[in-house]
Amino acid sequence: MVITNPALPDNPIVFANDAFQRLTGYDRDELMGRNCRFLQGSQTDQDTIRRLREAVETGTDISVDILNYRKDGSTFPVEAHLFFHEIDGRRYIAGLTRDISERVASVRAMSDAQRRLEERAVESAHHSERVAGLLQAVIDAAPDLVYIKDRQGRYQYINSAVADLAGIPRTAERLPLRLGWAASPAGAACGGVSPVSSTPERTRSATAFARSRSTLDCGLRVCTPRFAR
Repeated sequence: MVITNPALPDNPIVFANDAFQRLTGYDRDELMGRNCRFLQGSQTDQDTIRRLREAVETGTDISVDILNYRKDGSTFPVEAHLFFHEIDGRRYIAGLTRDISERVASVRAMSDAQRRLEERAVESAHHSERVAGLLQAVIDAAPDLVYIKDRQGRYQYINSAVADLAGIPRTAERLPLRLGWAASPAGAACGGVSPVSSTPERTRSATAFARSRSTLDCGLRVCTPRFAR
């Protein structure tokens, strides 16, 4: 605890208890007659200093967290409560301070942990994107017919093999589609993709594609066409 006298020039310290001396590293004789601002330093927040100065000038009680400096130059954050009190008809400012170093360190540790977690999340997302891109390339290059449909029967993805079989432009491969056959009975059974040209190989592949769908209604589909020799 420290007490200052705002009626005297520069609002000097007129009392400091033992706990305040231990906290600051200064003896009582070194504290007496000095303004508390000498405990501030280059890292002390200027806005907090301004608020304290205005509270003293207006006679308003105030509570702030502020960074102070010890005699040895080390810093220590404190929770400071300043309130005006009359003693024998004279008005003084009493200051109660509490060292909050552990609380500040805990908040800093939590902030650092949150930052590291966010960095790992971003790194994981980038890794997942790279893996997904590699998987996409593998699926696109696969000779099997791979497609994904939702429960309403709409195509959400088809790979290159399906696009080649159906004669669909490559630019449309990943568009959400609901594709309908134009003529082929096999295509009608497939519920989906219509070949542009009619060849025996395409017809047999489409038939196999259609049969694979008859037992699977949604999700990922893989069909390997078997061509007759």
